[in-house]
Amino acid sequence: MPTRILIVEDHDLFRRNLHSWLEGNFPTCTISEAASGEEALEIVRQTLPHIILMDITLPHMNGIATLRQIKAINTAPAVIMLTVHQESFYRTDALEAGAAAYVAKQEMYTHLLPILMPLIGNGASR
Repeated sequence: MPTRILIVEDHDLFRRNLHSWLEGNFPTCTISEAASGEEALEIVRQTLPHIILMDITLPHMNGIATLRQIKAINTAPAVIMLTVHQESFYRTDALEAGAAAYVAKQEMYTHLLPILMPLIGNGASR
């Protein structure tokens, strides 16, 4: 069964670019997208993703509140926060809410692969 990844990001261009990058690095994964926390919760209920890459700044319900609700539904997904926020209180709140990792968007291409590789497993990357 392929690893299911959910991208939760309200900026369309960033979300599409991340999707393409993930497909190139993990061609055997199934990748879905959500533009809001509410949409993410619906997808989590339907598909039970293994990995969620989520922004903090989302419309209506922020990523940390969404993370708390996701963990109440299903404690299994590894949620990695991808954000522009560098302030330590965001990191602390995200990790206390159950995030597996916290990655700055500007460091994503160098920091995300080492985090994803053990979560996805052998053979998932080219």
